[in-house]
Amino acid sequence: MEDVRACVDLYMGLNPFIPSERAQSIRFLENAARRQELVRQIYRQNERVGWFWAKEVTLNYTAERVFSQMHFCMAARGIVAYRGIVLAHEAIEEKARTLGISLLLSQGSHVDETNVFPRILEKHGWERQGYACKKRLAPRE
Repeated sequence: MEDVRACVDLYMGLNPFIPSERAQSIRFLENAARRQELVRQIYRQNERVGWFWAKEVTLNYTAERVFSQMHFCMAARGIVAYRGIVLAHEAIEEKARTLGISLLLSQGSHVDETNVFPRILEKHGWERQGYACKKRLAPRE
């Protein structure tokens, strides 16, 4: 699980706003990977520039199955970050399809005050309201 440690270190190196402890973060992300939740790294020319975690979630107010991006970490800027966001969400869509889930959720960050992240998703077919995005892959049955 060396990759998990490297992902956590990448995140910690960005001086996160929300207090985070390295050991706890590593345990949590290792467990997510063991549960076969979607934990993937983003590379540019063999350099790790980001990672994300997504999973099926249960919402208290609907019986519909939902697949949600839970954490997105990106150390790159510009076109590399843009492409990383797009590729990550393509992987999220693909995983949701394999699970037969039609509703996807993804949220931007409290530090992204101009909503760049969700506006990128909006350009790629997601509905956006503020920092929150959703995408429906198939009609609800």
